[in-house]
Amino acid sequence: MANKLRMQVGRPADTDAVAALADVIDQSFAGFGRGPEAARQWLDQLGHENVRVVRVGARVVAGLGILNFGQYFGGRSVSSAGITCVGVSPDVRGAGVGTRLMQATVRDLARRGFALSVLYPSTWGLYRAVGYEPAGTRITYELSTEKLAGHAGSGALRPATEADHAAIHAVHERRAIATAGNVCRSDLTWQRILESGDEHKRYVYVIESEHKRGTLEGYLAYHHQHVDGPYEVVVHDHAALTPAAGRRLASFLASHSTMVRSVILDAGPSEPLLWILDVRKALCARGYPSGVRAEIHFEIEDALLKENNGRIVLKVDGGRGKVRRGGRGKLKVTIRGLAPLYTGHLSACELRMTGLIDGPDDVLCETSAVFAGPSPWMNDRF
Repeated sequence: MANKLRMQVGRPADTDAVAALADVIDQSFAGFGRGPEAARQWLDQLGHENVRVVRVGARVVAGLGILNFGQYFGGRSVSSAGITCVGVSPDVRGAGVGTRLMQATVRDLARRGFALSVLYPSTWGLYRAVGYEPAGTRITYELSTEKLAGHAGSGALRPATEADHAAIHAVHERRAIATAGNVCRSDLTWQRILESGDEHKRYVYVIESEHKRGTLEGYLAYHHQHVDGPYEVVVHDHAALTPAAGRRLASFLASHSTMVRSVILDAGPSEPLLWILDVRKALCARGYPSGVRAEIHFEIEDALLKENNGRIVLKVDGGRGKVRRGGRGKLKVTIRGLAPLYTGHLSACELRMTGLIDGPDDVLCETSAVFAGPSPWMNDRF
């Protein structure tokens, strides 16, 4: 069947094509419980220039959306493209449509200058086949309000206003810089976090510093989810820059215990997959441990983006990296193997056991030190 389909991948030509893709997404994801109009609204918010569709003849049979943001690694933001709402019409699945769509999208993103691409997979085979690999985690926590009790904390907690939004963004950025993999958010992402949608009333609270009035040290955004009898608090986003602010958030959530059974930190159980679109750009853009000086001689294998192939040398000094072509190619790595190494999800020594990296023991140990850092994770779902 794959050989019989003549496919074209590109931007939607008109609003009818966007509507057709919304219907495909509705069939692929059960409309996220809200029907095709929810998918259409999301595609409109992305901007049709960030939508890709696959046509067989005049019919739209598949497509996806693209988000433009940064991800923090080593304290620096690296340009990244988030892939969202990959949908294929049920009658053409298994015909190579999804693979063709992802191959074309990856090439397009590389041409546009992105260093990384990340997505949450609904299936593993498709995305690994075109070069993505697990490179971080996202975890769901269900916390009993009773067990949250006893965390007194400090700082004034109050409802947020629109005037607090810039300060909330700054709190998130300070927390994100200290992690690996967190997103440097766009206005669209913040709108989805802080503003009420069609389904739920959104509540946002901030915590002011106990010692410096007007300075925010934390925030919390959540909605209520009714279950049988008591209800749940579903947290969309939160951050606390100090232990005292963290305890204050916990005590606030615990104060709901008379009617709230549990608190859900809104984070899916899946792992984000990462693709490195431009190896040299990505290696230069991130930060590195400030006390490490090293020179790593890579030999990269990338079956899709040929410009990533070949030997390069990464020289790390003073927390920054520089890349040049050439070198001895002592560390042989596939593009899939480079993704979890780059984020710090797996060390070079661990990756050798997967067959995605190979090299001498001393080179593997040195490489592991170069990419060491906090465990990578992401709390933004798309």
